[in-house]
Amino acid sequence: MGVVYYKQNKNILEPHLSWEGMRLVYVSFNDSKETLTPTAVHCHENNLELQYICGGRGNIRIGRRLYEVQKGDILVYNQGKFHDESADPQEGLWFYNCGVTGISLPGQSEGVLIERGISPRLHAGELSEEIESLFRLLYSSLQLLRGELSS
Repeated sequence: MGVVYYKQNKNILEPHLSWEGMRLVYVSFNDSKETLTPTAVHCHENNLELQYICGGRGNIRIGRRLYEVQKGDILVYNQGKFHDESADPQEGLWFYNCGVTGISLPGQSEGVLIERGISPRLHAGELSEEIESLFRLLYSSLQLLRGELSS
């Protein structure tokens, strides 16, 4: 579902995404204890994954490239892209993940947000607090919903 606001005498920007088919399929939080054991190389065949690093340091392999990550980094794993994570053993690593289906950009396959040749690691910079708050809100909302449903 999308909302477009119209104002007289303004240039209207059409969204590049259709919100109709998008679906959040999971949200997770991993702390430094959970990330001490590196994950196996894996991919998500049915969704893309967004990851926000909220603390610590580590290395993340996406395809054949290794990226050093730190607080404030956002990683985009296109659907079907192999990746794995390993935390710095001294500092650990804290991160949120969310899986999303139904994202389709013009000229791209479904589940592809980052084109070949563009880095899948972005740094949030000044927006770090806001982005972390959004991930925390998604995670805590689903925890609350899960608690309500199991009661």
